[in-house]
Amino acid sequence: LDRTFNNQDWFALRQNTLLKSKKFKSITEAQTAVETMLSSLGDKYTRYLNPAKYQSLVDSATGNLCGVGVEISTNRDGSRVIASDVEPNSPASNIGILPRDVFVEVDGVRFDDGTG
Repeated sequence: LDRTFNNQDWFALRQNTLLKSKKFKSITEAQTAVETMLSSLGDKYTRYLNPAKYQSLVDSATGNLCGVGVEISTNRDGSRVIASDVEPNSPASNIGILPRDVFVEVDGVRFDDGTG
């Protein structure tokens, strides 16, 4: 059994973090310790995802999304924010938003140079 990774004794590093875990005062401290432990491995494919980022990743992979039913992106040159897809029977489709519609302003924030 090889307990090393990137020239570190992974088992010892894990055990040390577990022993310290009894002293954490918050979930944020625990999350930071796990993130630090994993980042010490120097592996670009190993990282810690906090619960919100993990849920976002799961949602994007499984299609569990919430909102008004519109997927947004930019046009090819990145100059405009557009509706790339609109879910049928969603709040967005019910008010008439169609794919390729351009978003000029949302809640007072303009997305273009003012030329509309």
